[in-house]
Amino acid sequence: IVHAVRSAGTPVHVGYGWRETDSGVRKIDPAPTLFLTPGEPPTEGCFRAEDEGHLMAFKREDDRVLHLPLYFENPRKKRLPALCLRVAQRLAGQNEIQLELPEDGLLWLLPPARDDVEIVHFNELPDPFAPPDPDSGEAAAMADRVVIVGEDSAVDSFETEWGTRPGAMLHATAACALLNGHFIRRAPDWATYVAIALLCGVLYIRILKGDGLGATLLIAVCMCATMVVVSALAMHFSLVWIDNLPTIPAVLLFVPLAHYAHRPRS
Repeated sequence: IVHAVRSAGTPVHVGYGWRETDSGVRKIDPAPTLFLTPGEPPTEGCFRAEDEGHLMAFKREDDRVLHLPLYFENPRKKRLPALCLRVAQRLAGQNEIQLELPEDGLLWLLPPARDDVEIVHFNELPDPFAPPDPDSGEAAAMADRVVIVGEDSAVDSFETEWGTRPGAMLHATAACALLNGHFIRRAPDWATYVAIALLCGVLYIRILKGDGLGATLLIAVCMCATMVVVSALAMHFSLVWIDNLPTIPAVLLFVPLAHYAHRPRS
């Protein structure tokens, strides 16, 4: 196995997981030490550390997988990259692609943008023990493609926003998303603060001009509705997520507070 991996002539990556033990979190070795014959010393590992990537994912309360962490911090505070990131970095380097990553390190899973991922089951493949046929075209069909081998079973399947998918499919989709830049980006926090300041400034000008509480509230509601529409358009066309959760309450609460502060004093 070691010889096959090292002499394959193509990059080979492997995923691994973690499990909790009494002594803490422990890595599950993807390729245990091999013994060729009884009594012989162990061989070297199949995979180098730079060829390994973690398989961690975040589940929501409804058991759906929505995010993949691109890095996992082990007990020694070392940041370990995900399998999908390892694959994307390898392909980006080979094709001179500038890889863009989510700023928060969380990749929001989306359906593939195109038919980038093809699922082929083992029983659909030619006989793996038969000698290769150079005239079959199989080698040409696999040229410049990445093969992610995984298990298609209930044990290694996960609920996503677009149905149940095997774990290997999630990482294949994530690698394509990183290479194509097809992932959700968060609007920066400062944009939220600027939006709140601008909207509240406009509302305060209306109050200074004599608008009553009802009229000002109506303007505020229209502003919030406009923000929701803008956020939906940004998500649909640019995959940019604008968080309106701080903005809408801030704008709606500002109106009565501003009217109270601006009320005539006796």
